[in-house]
Amino acid sequence: MKGFTLLEVIFSLAIIAILTGMVTTSFRTAQIKKEQQGIVQSITASLEKQKSDSQTGKDGSNYGVRFATSSYMTFKGTAYASTSASNIVTTLDSNFQISETITNSTNVIYFSKLTGGANETATITVSHITDRVPPALLTVESSGAISVIE
Repeated sequence: MKGFTLLEVIFSLAIIAILTGMVTTSFRTAQIKKEQQGIVQSITASLEKQKSDSQTGKDGSNYGVRFATSSYMTFKGTAYASTSASNIVTTLDSNFQISETITNSTNVIYFSKLTGGANETATITVSHITDRVPPALLTVESSGAISVIE
């Protein structure tokens, strides 16, 4: 009878362990990318809604979005007031963070009534804390155009 040696069994198990680790890492990276895309879509949808509400003159007001590291807030008007009951706060999963480049110091973008133009140009970056996937970027132009940069 011929069987396997202990060395052959150990070598086979090592190969299986390495392949399992590689597959698990690939799946986790894909999962992180999918979560990041969901966050980007949510931010984009919020920006588009605020722009649309401004363009239609809903309640005769402007609408905007304020960004923080772990959340973003939609608001009515041209200035964010933390005590306003109409604010909607969206908090990110703790593994993701937002950074933005907005020329004003309040981290606020609001859209003009009727035209939908933005008060500032901005680049919003959504990144995972482990840097397993590249950051996702959104831009807001002064015309109000909102783009996702892949």
